[in-house]
Amino acid sequence: MAAARREFDFACHEIGFRVEDRLQDHEQILRSGVALFAATEKVTRAEWRAFVQHLQVENQLPAIQGIGYTVFLPPERLAQHIQEIRQEGFPDYRVWPEGERAVYSSIIYLEPFTNRNLRAFGYDMLSETVRRTALERARDKNTAALTGKVKLVQETSADVQAGTLMFLPVYRQQSRCFVAHADARSYSDEVSRSLVRGDAPSLPEYRLVSRRYK
Repeated sequence: MAAARREFDFACHEIGFRVEDRLQDHEQILRSGVALFAATEKVTRAEWRAFVQHLQVENQLPAIQGIGYTVFLPPERLAQHIQEIRQEGFPDYRVWPEGERAVYSSIIYLEPFTNRNLRAFGYDMLSETVRRTALERARDKNTAALTGKVKLVQETSADVQAGTLMFLPVYRQQSRCFVAHADARSYSDEVSRSLVRGDAPSLPEYRLVSRRYK
């Protein structure tokens, strides 16, 4: 019994190290995105797409569902923002869910911009408590922040999986005024399965917690 417990504890610690390493990989991807914004006054939709494509995330970190860019909007900027995005060729674009709020956010870039990810276009992550908590933590502490488990807005009613999102703030140069977040979203169940290999086949259930990003 004692030997089995030691084996179990060792396997749990090993998984924890792997999770931490994987999250740091996610953070480095986001930091490269933040650097892209720091290097130019404006990153276009096409430039963000090319940037993500060159990362080849689907080969290196296949559990990542997408890499995006989210803007924060005061209420007085909302109507103008919607009009600007519609003029880019998205006539049905809206910031959702609708309703009056003190500040809005919107996912405007999300790559790959296909299939499920299209459903997240325009979503206001500040409208949901778990996402908002992580967004504000990243903004206020200028650090990477990870959400708790959430249902991704890309999900359908079939085969629903929990996900997590990581955020890094993007600041305008010189004034360092907070502007937006870069975020990576990944299926936590897929991440877990990809990290548990043959050396830990008997783990019945476990909860993955990262202290670094809390």
